[in-house]
Amino acid sequence: MIIAIPTLDGQVSHHFGKTRDFTLFTVEEGKVISTRQIQNLIHSHDLLGDLLKENGVELVLCGGMGQGAQNKLTAEGIAFIGGCEGPVEAVVQRYLDGQLQFAPLPSCGCGGHHEKGGHHDSCQGEMGGCQGGCHH
Repeated sequence: MIIAIPTLDGQVSHHFGKTRDFTLFTVEEGKVISTRQIQNLIHSHDLLGDLLKENGVELVLCGGMGQGAQNKLTAEGIAFIGGCEGPVEAVVQRYLDGQLQFAPLPSCGCGGHHEKGGHHDSCQGEMGGCQGGCHH
C-alpha cells in the first residue's frame, strides 16, 4: 500500500490542493519500508488525483481537502482521512497503529480562500470545519 501525505516542512500541509510536496510511504505488513517525495507542479484537483493514482497511491492522510479534490480521489478509488496534523512520519505511524479512522471529511464551503489572505486562516485547527474527518 502507498500512503500519500501533503507535506510542508515535514508537517502535514493543511491545504491538499495547494500543496507542492507529497510524501509517499510504501507500507508492507504494517510497516513503512520506503519513503519518497513527489512534487505537485499541477495545482489542479483533477490532475492531482491522476498524479497520485499514477504513483500507486491508495490512501491520502491530510489536514483539509475541498469537495472537488474529495470527488476526484473518490472517482480514482483513493481513500482519504482528513483532520491530520503534525510531523508526517508520526501521522503515518498513528494510522498504522490504528489511531486514525475513516470518517466523512466535511467541506467548510469556503471554496479554498478565506478573508485573512489564504485558505484555512479562519478555520484551521477547528475539528468541525475545514479539517473535519479523523482525529487522533
